[in-house]
Amino acid sequence: MDTSVGHILGSVDRHGELARHSIAEMTGLTRATVSKAVRVLLEKGLVFETERTQASSRGGPRPILLTINPRALSFVGLDIRREKITGALIDLRGAMMASTSRRLQIGVPTKIILDAIDSILSELASASESPTAGIGIGSVGPIVPQKGMLRSRHFTELNGVPLVERLEQAWGVSVDLQIGAVAAAHGEERLMRTPDYLPRSIAFVVIDYAGIGLGLTSGGEGWITEHGGVGELGHVSIDMNGRPCSCGRKGCLVQYASGRALLQELKADLSEDAGAVLSRVAERAREGESLARESLLEAGEYLGHGLVDVDRLLRPEHVVIGASHDFMADWYLKGASRYIGRLPEAADERRLSDRLHVASMGSTAIAYGAAALQLKKFLHAPGGIIDRMPLIARDQPASQETSFPFAGGI
Repeated sequence: MDTSVGHILGSVDRHGELARHSIAEMTGLTRATVSKAVRVLLEKGLVFETERTQASSRGGPRPILLTINPRALSFVGLDIRREKITGALIDLRGAMMASTSRRLQIGVPTKIILDAIDSILSELASASESPTAGIGIGSVGPIVPQKGMLRSRHFTELNGVPLVERLEQAWGVSVDLQIGAVAAAHGEERLMRTPDYLPRSIAFVVIDYAGIGLGLTSGGEGWITEHGGVGELGHVSIDMNGRPCSCGRKGCLVQYASGRALLQELKADLSEDAGAVLSRVAERAREGESLARESLLEAGEYLGHGLVDVDRLLRPEHVVIGASHDFMADWYLKGASRYIGRLPEAADERRLSDRLHVASMGSTAIAYGAAALQLKKFLHAPGGIIDRMPLIARDQPASQETSFPFAGGI
């Protein structure tokens, strides 16, 4: 498949709708090349043509615009945590079509975890009206990307399981494994961008049950450490004489601001379903319970201490807080903002408080980001998938294309 098809799809994706002459100007392709590639995209149902409602400012006929057909393909993302697995289904424009989740008892056997993943994929398959072109996984780390598996000291039940290979064989589509915080940062990048703006850098902080992860993107690329992980913000020490940590040091942020630290502060029964307990804490805070509210705000203040270090070291354009449990990130943001608000900030710089916000997709941020990375991969190199797509009937509008079964892919 000619690379020009990818250039054109990417341009239309970024701008929403474009005339052919505009595509030629943006991409540097000849009009003949654009016309040939557009013909392929129309035949495969990936784009459709619409007529602009107003004539060009230079007069003449109304131009024909190309728009991506959202129903042409879909992409799935998974967020794999110890206590919860979340799935998201997005269309070819990156819009969320469906999401679902399964809570897990920490330490359950591997089979139960894999069954939960299969159950989520089956549910999303039922919700999909279009062929699915890929599955992305955003997971706790570290990971071994080249082998498609985890090697996490906090989630040993999946260590060594060839997760990518297993899902590719079961579903017949491309599967990629990424660190959850990095996947979420890519998702935020897509949601923030406009035709005239692309975020230069994003630091995405994930509040996890056992840790606090930091995913970074810069210039559209994610940053992965040599050992297959991300920046472990949770093991930045905020008090050298503080609480002992399993890493051998004292005062690590994870001992004050992780989900487990929060539950210990609340003296919660840790033998219960941790995911359910964490979710209830945020719900209790929203209902006005003072203990839950103050515990979340205090954890957020500790997080704010760590975020200031991240900001002064990296100076990202955006700092985003996310969690896999509803409303938790909102409370952490309030606590972090309370801490940051007490600090002096230089008047001639864009303040951290102005660059700090919660994840746009809430508790589905990682799953959405993992799916968005698959969409990004397709737009960058669509040839292999497009070649396997059948032509639509010439008298059939692209937006009405018949859907494919999810299983077996395309």
